[in-house]
Amino acid sequence: MKGCTVIAAGFYSSLQDEGRFGYRHWGIPVSGPMDVVHFHHANALVGNLPNATAIECTLEGPTLLCNCDTTFAVAGAPMKITKNEKEVPMNTPISCVLGDILSFGKMTEGMRSYIAFAGGVQTEIFFGSRSYFHPVSPQATLEKGQSLPLKDPDKQLLPKEILLSPAWPLEAVVKINTTTGPDWHSLSKSIQKALKTGTYIVGSNNRMGYQLEGGSITHQLQLPSSFVLAGTLQLTPKGKLLVAMADGQVTGGYPRALLLDEASTAALAQARSGAKVKITVVDP
Repeated sequence: MKGCTVIAAGFYSSLQDEGRFGYRHWGIPVSGPMDVVHFHHANALVGNLPNATAIECTLEGPTLLCNCDTTFAVAGAPMKITKNEKEVPMNTPISCVLGDILSFGKMTEGMRSYIAFAGGVQTEIFFGSRSYFHPVSPQATLEKGQSLPLKDPDKQLLPKEILLSPAWPLEAVVKINTTTGPDWHSLSKSIQKALKTGTYIVGSNNRMGYQLEGGSITHQLQLPSSFVLAGTLQLTPKGKLLVAMADGQVTGGYPRALLLDEASTAALAQARSGAKVKITVVDP
């Protein structure tokens, strides 16, 4: 079969396209890449359409055996990449042939990188998407011995030059831009001011959401449960900030104070526990 075989799965590697839409009313999140900026970048480097399925790696990537001639590229958090034990660069299309072994190591900073193959990975579609989200998909991550079929590249598309300057090294403080959320005006002026001026620390985090800690903003607001989109920042009664991410819940009852833009959600997805985060509210 044309494609790759997983020799080792890495820490938390999953398949992602741009996500599944139209099923939130069933409680199914959109999923898709945590860092859509570098996901699109990786696909562009090998001449794919933006929605082509790629491998999202977290902290450490997989080891793959090529079963065909193909081209791949990696974008995102810096990591060591080898082809047959010889190091190759990121942000560059790399050709490989039948029998080549590709190894993607640990990330030196940041959290996530994206491996795109020309044509994209062609696994089974579940509810309109190949994005992994268990139990909608039968697995949450890649598994040792798994086959990854590849689609033939689109002959009308050509690999593109680097589209953006990689955002590395990360700044000492991750700056995220937000707009006011649906429940912003339910918050007191003092809480609004605190949200605009606070610096927070990344706490526990995963594909469902990020906790931002260190604030002293408490409240007793009780609101009905409402829709929550990826990038929504909610304020808990004890002062923690919860940012819904790609696999986040579709509803929530905490005040939806702020909304992160796409680039800021991508930047937050690269922040490790302990990183400092500065919030900027773009509109009042």
